Amino acid sequence: MAGEDNNMKHIKYLNTLDEVRALVSKVQEKRIPGILGLESLKHFFYRGQISDSFELKSSLSRFFIDSKRLAKVEEELMIAFKAEMIAKGKFGKVMLHDPSMDFQNEWAWLGQAQHYRLPTRMLDWTLSWEVALFFAVENNPTYNDHDSQFWVFSVPEAIVMHDTKPELYYRTDPYRIDQTWLINPSFFWTDNNKNETAETRRARMHGKFLIQSLENTLKPLEDQADIIPNIEKYCIPKGAKGQIRLELAADGIYGEFLYCNEDDVINDLIYNLRNKFNLT
Repeated sequence: MAGEDNNMKHIKYLNTLDEVRALVSKVQEKRIPGILGLESLKHFFYRGQISDSFELKSSLSRFFIDSKRLAKVEEELMIAFKAEMIAKGKFGKVMLHDPSMDFQNEWAWLGQAQHYRLPTRMLDWTLSWEVALFFAVENNPTYNDHDSQFWVFSVPEAIVMHDTKPELYYRTDPYRIDQTWLINPSFFWTDNNKNETAETRRARMHGKFLIQSLENTLKPLEDQADIIPNIEKYCIPKGAKGQIRLELAADGIYGEFLYCNEDDVINDLIYNLRNKFNLT
């Protein structure tokens, strides 16, 4: 029992929305030296997980222990996803680039699949602490009696991929990446945006994606030696979830807004693919 009490002392809890705000203010202060050029610039991203029993692993990697099997299923799954989106007349719901550079549209397909909730090797992060907090306290009867997790990830500029790094980003095959990248794709509003559900969802969630090599993605981030110094974990007690959820809703952060226009055809398509590939 003494050992258990000791471990409990090391758990950092966030009990109220104000405590989360105070934490985020301290996090943002850490960016100042980088902004002033006194040290390397770092970016801070957030992630919420509804249960403290969860690991920081991508939705696809949770189903595998072998990287070769993961690679095979990943390739077949994305081929099937593209084919089904076209067959069901939903190709226009995916935002692609024309013209595109090398693997630019492969990155686009992968990001869209992620936000349509198809399991991928990407792990969602967000620039918005409020969005991350929502996913930590979201109303879900299965997990309402679980403490939840709120993660802060300090990411060096060198591994953040965006449109200003096309030589690195777009010319790399996402399925054969051999390093850790935080993908920060630009958001472009188009006349068709009301139909691009995944893109609208990504914009509202300020969604960013962590992707790693096949070998590393099988290991939880919190167990990776080079990642550990850059992540901080906080727990939200189960008894605090309801009040925080209400206060977030009052600030305009709630499920219907974040998930936006659900598409029943695409939802069914994703459901069928998950079952076909045993990803449930």
